[in-house]
Amino acid sequence: MPSKSNKKKAAAERSAKLAAESGSVTGQTSNNDVQAIEETTAPVTTPTVPTAQMSSLSVSSTPAKTSQVASHLPKEEKNVASYQPPAPLKPLQANQPIKIISNSYKMDVKQVKCYRYDVKISIEKEGKDPYVLSGTEGSNRQQQAELTEILSVALREEGLDKIVKVYDGATTLYSTTRFNFKQHGSMNTTVDQSKVSESLRNRHFRSQTDGKFSVSVEPNQAQPELLTSDLLNKSLVSELSSVAQMLHIALGEEAKAAGFLMTEGGSEMFDRTHVQASRGIELMDGIGAGIKVAKGDDGKGAAHYEICICVADKKKRFFANGPLAALPVNWRKLSDAKAYLKGLRVKNIYTNQSFIIDGLSQIPMVQIKYGKDGSILKDAKERSNLPESHFNSTWPAIQANIYNKAEKRRITYSFPIEFLVVAPNQKLTPKHGEPPKCDKPDIRFDKTKELGEKAYILKRNDTLTSFGVTIRPEPIEVEGFTVQAPKIQYKGFTTAADIFNQASWKLPNNRTVRGATFIEPATINKILVLFNSSERYDGQKIGELENSLYDDAYQLGITINNIMVEDLRPLGRSVEESFVNKMNVLKTLPDKPMVVYLNQSSDSKMHGVLKLQERLCQITTQHLAFDKSLKSLSRGLSTKTNIMLKLNLKAGGLNHKVLPHQSIAHLWGDKSNTLIISYDVCFSAGKVYKKGELCEEPSCVGFAYNGTKTPDAVIGDFHYQLPRKEQVDADVLTLRAKIMLNQYDNSRKKLPEHIIIMRDGVSEDQHAMVMTEEFPAILSGIKEVFVAKNQKRPSFAFLIVKKRHANRLYTKKNGVISNAPPLTAIDRKIVRRDGNELLFLPHGVIEIREEQKGTAQPLLVNMLYNDEIFKTNDEIVQLLAAMCCAHQSSNRIISLPETIDAADKYAKRGANMFQAYKQKCLQENVPLPTVSVGENETQLNFMEITEKLCYDTSCFKARRIA
Repeated sequence: MPSKSNKKKAAAERSAKLAAESGSVTGQTSNNDVQAIEETTAPVTTPTVPTAQMSSLSVSSTPAKTSQVASHLPKEEKNVASYQPPAPLKPLQANQPIKIISNSYKMDVKQVKCYRYDVKISIEKEGKDPYVLSGTEGSNRQQQAELTEILSVALREEGLDKIVKVYDGATTLYSTTRFNFKQHGSMNTTVDQSKVSESLRNRHFRSQTDGKFSVSVEPNQAQPELLTSDLLNKSLVSELSSVAQMLHIALGEEAKAAGFLMTEGGSEMFDRTHVQASRGIELMDGIGAGIKVAKGDDGKGAAHYEICICVADKKKRFFANGPLAALPVNWRKLSDAKAYLKGLRVKNIYTNQSFIIDGLSQIPMVQIKYGKDGSILKDAKERSNLPESHFNSTWPAIQANIYNKAEKRRITYSFPIEFLVVAPNQKLTPKHGEPPKCDKPDIRFDKTKELGEKAYILKRNDTLTSFGVTIRPEPIEVEGFTVQAPKIQYKGFTTAADIFNQASWKLPNNRTVRGATFIEPATINKILVLFNSSERYDGQKIGELENSLYDDAYQLGITINNIMVEDLRPLGRSVEESFVNKMNVLKTLPDKPMVVYLNQSSDSKMHGVLKLQERLCQITTQHLAFDKSLKSLSRGLSTKTNIMLKLNLKAGGLNHKVLPHQSIAHLWGDKSNTLIISYDVCFSAGKVYKKGELCEEPSCVGFAYNGTKTPDAVIGDFHYQLPRKEQVDADVLTLRAKIMLNQYDNSRKKLPEHIIIMRDGVSEDQHAMVMTEEFPAILSGIKEVFVAKNQKRPSFAFLIVKKRHANRLYTKKNGVISNAPPLTAIDRKIVRRDGNELLFLPHGVIEIREEQKGTAQPLLVNMLYNDEIFKTNDEIVQLLAAMCCAHQSSNRIISLPETIDAADKYAKRGANMFQAYKQKCLQENVPLPTVSVGENETQLNFMEITEKLCYDTSCFKARRIA
């Protein structure tokens, strides 16, 4: 599926930001003066010069060996066009074959000549320079709709409205007929504002004589003509070809005309005719679609259309295009309201200006003054001609840090909540509450067909037919192969996952089998259970927790010498202050306890405070909530043992080992000498930032690897960088490669023979970037270490392993559709023709009374580099199976390899800690550290902040803490 739009974010000028969030009324600005502005991005350099402490981490403590000479590492190639995927591996052996029903549908493509045109749409206003409206595909769905409307009017006036054509909503138009322009070779015309809708007119013009739209359509110079049959020439490593882009747009044309909402560049379509609406939130069913060139039956290549209805991740919640006041927000809880609304785009109903919410005022809107006599309430009454009684006297103002062209800086503007409506087509994110529940696989399978037909994907589609495309309505069946579940080893006890019982296994029990415990049970000298009686709490649950900790610890072999319970209420004026004060006392103790903090909800902002203090005070913490973990404490063993799994891991223990298949014993397990590295990026979503503007919302890159003396144990860390696309800064990758490699060397007393890198979160068209930009940066750090130690070069492999894709795998038994069984792999027929791709479903779904409650999402695996580490697809699958069993906080097979799962968690942990750290600096009136980069430009010193907050500079360096 195409990659998501670039998620960039920047904060306002520091002084304005501090004033806005502290509730100061000085510096407030009337919203009457806000002008619509055009946000443009600018490249900015991330300050990545390592500090002395960070540099020391990249130096090994083990001496260099002189008996061997470092060989050349793989060439650090940076020419995108030169990258070629590795040779295909030997396919999967026919082990326990099973018939799989996929969600791929055969797509027949006839040769049709098509024409490609460049589109440019501008606004012309009297006395002002024209500015271009048409931008990048997928950047703004509202703008796409506006551009489509303007272009439709222009083509109608040219007499070209009846020709079959598709438009990407930005800069490119495709047609099956060559345009016969009135002017020679191109179309250059204007569209009067009176010919477009009122909402579009009001958005861009203040009066009926204020201006007009300029529209230019001309043949693309690079590739004016396309053949649909060229789709079969599409390479795995090329960016989406023009033919694929054209057909991708054409796929959704009929659905769009039928009223479907198109998102993610058209790869997702949501049915607007059956919307479930409640309190400003709309729930819609949708399908995701994408084209791929698959191996086909004969292995020679056949075009397939890949379509699925995704109830788990394609049934989405959207904000309704209605009053902001209608959203389920408690305006009296400012911190919760701000967290919920930040990043949401809204529109002023009186000016038609749209902007992104940055925060809320600390005082009610009616009390905000500015200048000598200015008042937000006064301006609101004049603008709306409404009485003061119309405005809620207790509500805060919505605040936005908007770039002012005249002053060349961002200014904090305040708006009444009553003035604002939510911009359309915005998805809710995890911070907005639990996502929709998944349907059973049979229901999901039926909805695929139902919505596929309704969107004209699985029924006659005149637009597709014009482009020479026909999609067969029955899903492709393919042969899959199951892998035997790896053995799970505890001390005195060996077991394996039961694939017929949610792919789970039994934990050891020291009571029933003497000596059956965790493989490395920890000793915890003291656990300090903290709570605050100023919040809701359950004294009975606290007592139950204390008793169960002792009992469950004995069962699993953990030693807990002492448990104490303390109420923090007397230690501060607020819950946060009380906790911070206690942690500052505990950090001075020579023997620090493990802290278990209890409060009502794990989703509260206290979690960020808790994890920040854990790092700053270097005291291990565990957060438990009365409404979740402790609620089911007495219902059975599951909740209690899950707590013990985490406590043992955080205390430095190891819960279990995975005994690998003999074919991969050199890659995983006690006999292996292989470093496995994963990394992932957590974005800070929000506004675009200007060149030279201080960016206070970095992206966070999470890293995870098996860097301890025990090959099964995975540790990790995070690093901050400026927001950008999925690409990770080269300097960050080089530094982190050296740090991870030297930690491995210091723990194992040797460098690895093999290095496997597993990357998540990138789409197909970013594979070349990974191999020509990121991989060379990692190699640079590794090369430096191996050369310094005169060591023989290791072998390398690079895999993209991800869950965010459209493939689903089903089986059918006695006429009933269900999930494919856990540990099922596929490497033929529906996987891509080029390169080395396979599908692997490691895990099972939750079952209640033998009924599956969701649809399992398989892994999509692409091998981008292979230095003869893997010779068969069976070896890749066996390694993935072992790593999906290696998750130490669970007794079931998880859906991702352990290093990728950990990298994702470390990235999110770092992002949350940064927000808590920024809030701490704000409360203490301490500026965040900055550094000069380039001429007249200042950015946050992400290297210094990383050093302060990351785990590699703490006692948690060699321990799994996230």
